[in-house]
Amino acid sequence: MFGFRRIIAFIIIAVLVAGGYSAHAAGTAAGVDISSTAVATYQYGGSEYFSKTSNTVVFTVAEVLDVAVSLQSATEIYVASGASDQVLTFRVTNTGNGNENFLLSVDNSQVGDAFDPVLAGIYRDSNDNGLYDAGVDALITETGDLAADAAMLMFVVNNIPASGVTDEDQGYSSLMAEAATGSGVAGTVFAAAGDGGIDAVVGSSGAIASYTGIYTIADIFVTLAKSSVVLDSTGGSRPETGAVITYSLVVSTSGTGTAEAITITDPIPANTTYLPNSLELDASSGTGSAYVSLTDSDDADAADFGITNTDAITVHLGDLPGSSADQFIRFKVIID
Repeated sequence: MFGFRRIIAFIIIAVLVAGGYSAHAAGTAAGVDISSTAVATYQYGGSEYFSKTSNTVVFTVAEVLDVAVSLQSATEIYVASGASDQVLTFRVTNTGNGNENFLLSVDNSQVGDAFDPVLAGIYRDSNDNGLYDAGVDALITETGDLAADAAMLMFVVNNIPASGVTDEDQGYSSLMAEAATGSGVAGTVFAAAGDGGIDAVVGSSGAIASYTGIYTIADIFVTLAKSSVVLDSTGGSRPETGAVITYSLVVSTSGTGTAEAITITDPIPANTTYLPNSLELDASSGTGSAYVSLTDSDDADAADFGITNTDAITVHLGDLPGSSADQFIRFKVIID
């Protein structure tokens, strides 16, 4: 037909992406042009090839609005009633594919908790050390533009009520991040509101996310103090070979709660040797004047040497309310 001895035709599809490709949490970066051109090649007369190129179809990738909020500190923070500047650490991550500012808010009035923490502020980790530094970290209400996949560490700082709370009461505090461009049902379009005037589309997160941390009242405080006395062979206090060191530990509790399963572990210092059967405990007088000897073995009393922990004394004091008398422990070593 048309004098052709033979016509062979095939189609080659060439996809050309202008501006490059960059992989992000939400895929191709916002603003990238996707262009596609088809090429038809055919043979005529048995030897010569010809080609025809289609028009080029171009579209620009929209900005996807997505965000994630995660808690970096422990989910449950133990606090005392009346405590100030209690910190929950969060990370806000732009999981969209463009630059986006996220508005920040805190919800401390939630159903199901026993008290409401009092917000002191939201602070960004200005010096990037992962710790809240009062007077250094900046007070914020929004992240400012975060690039795709970028994250910001921030601290929600709350004060704890001094009254109306009891031991083990919990208070919830949630950090929320919402895209400044807008949020809503996934697929919602904000025309020309994205990077460079492109469309912005709400992603699977709804462009809003939150996470909740928990404060638990634990009005119990434990302190541990250690002192020593050296006795040399002449009755003096020179720390020489053969001198005996008596170590004393004082365990104190305060508050309205109970510290559970308190265990004291004290490794024997290098270049000294534990003096057998020198372990003593005063758990009743609160003055350190009524010591009772404890055995080194694993038996019915509260302590041992080198059994629970290698080359260390271990004393199990059990549960101690805040009103407990001070617990006094002492033992001796000899300088090698």
